[in-house]
Amino acid sequence: MTYESKYLIDLGDILGVQIVCHHCKSKIILTQESEKGMIATCPLCNRDWMEDTTEEYQSLKQLVKLVRTASSILKGRKFSLKLEIAPPPTQS
Repeated sequence: MTYESKYLIDLGDILGVQIVCHHCKSKIILTQESEKGMIATCPLCNRDWMEDTTEEYQSLKQLVKLVRTASSILKGRKFSLKLEIAPPPTQS
């Protein structure tokens, strides 16, 4: 017999989206209350991450918004939606 572990996360368990600046190593969490433009520039070192006029920026902004609102949008539906995530690294 073979066993397989799956790691699933309910959308309601997502508290925010973390962004890490590769330059200064600062970490920010985009939550429901976060500023809308925080994914264009690092708030600590002011490095530009991307232009806020690009399709890339708009796509990421939509992703963050979707993560923020998906749980409430799905309440009362006849199905549930969970994300499968990588398992934690094994301890050796």
